Amino acid sequence: VEADVAAVVVDGKAAESDLLGLQADVAATEAGDVATETNVAPALADKTAAEAVVAAVEADVAAVVVDGKAAESDLLGLQADVAATEAGDVATETNVAPALADKTAAEAVVAAVEADVAA
Repeated sequence: VEADVAAVVVDGKAAESDLLGLQADVAATEAGDVATETNVAPALADKTAAEAVVAAVEADVAAVVVDGKAAESDLLGLQADVAATEAGDVATETNVAPALADKTAAEAVVAAVEADVAA
């Protein structure tokens, strides 16, 4: 019985030693977790800041695209205005040509009348 008790005491000491080892492992793991969290926090902050920069750049690009579309629309409007003005110029020239011919004919008539009067 004493030998059995001694064996149980030895087993208890071994189990106690194992338990102390496991507790030390848990403490080391927890310390490692704290260190990891400490190291990860700045990286997460950097990631968040980088994402904000990316979002700002994307917003700038979107604004440039919108401005480009507006400028393109303005250009098309100006081109249409130029085409309409050119068409108006052609029409004006078409209308002015007969009037110039009439003026030239009238001047010839006036010159002939003046020549008759002078004679």
